Amino acid sequence: MKKLLHIALIGLCSVMAHVHAEDNKTPSKAMEEKKHKGTQQDKMKHCNAEAKGLKGDQRKATMSACLKG
Repeated sequence: MKKLLHIALIGLCSVMAHVHAEDNKTPSKAMEEKKHKGTQQDKMKHCNAEAKGLKGDQRKATMSACLKG
């Protein structure tokens, strides 16, 4: 019985941590994430436009960060 209670408590804590993390997003960042949750092709178009004019490692890093976001 104690094991079950501990497991339930740990599960509840992890859920609360996740919910708290979601609440801490700034409204503009949350809106941006929703806006770019389209297809992979849409993400590539957006990120490519963001990285326009960049070359080499700087472009690679920008594209990587954008596609992860």
